[in-house]
Order: sequence, then structure tokens, then C-alpha cells
Amino acid sequence: MLSDTDMGKLEKVQHAATRVMLPHLDYEERLQAVDIPTFQTFLLDIREIHFYKIVVDVSHPLYNRITFNYCRVSYRKIAKAF
Repeated sequence: MLSDTDMGKLEKVQHAATRVMLPHLDYEERLQAVDIPTFQTFLLDIREIHFYKIVVDVSHPLYNRITFNYCRVSYRKIAKAF
């Protein structure tokens, strides 16, 4: 796992590298121009892909550690009832 400090440092590297390539654009425009996500978005996508791989592969070592909610009852609805 990356610490918040490490993620901030990597985001700054991405920010600086894109500024060198496209100095006339702001950060969001530079990311769109080179077609890359923000570092935070990239990490979130990787986490989601990894979680999906665990969920669909019954033989994955982490599969048994996932608890599935099959009851399909919204906990917000339960909280409103009380």
C-alpha cells in the first residue's frame, strides 16, 4: 500500500512531468491532452480491477475473506425505520 505522502509525491511528479510537456495548459487540460487519468483515479481503477478479479475467481486466496451481502436490504432504509 502507498501512504498518503507517497501518493501525493507521485501526483506531484505527474503534475510536473505534464507541465514540462504542455506548459501552456492547466493540469486537468494536460491530463486530457495526453489521455491519462489523475494518479488518484488510476489507483482507484487498479483497486477495482483487482477486487473484481478476487470476486470472480473462487480459487483466489483472498476469495474466502470477502463477505457478500445477499440480503439486498438497504442499511439506510433500516436506519430510517428506527
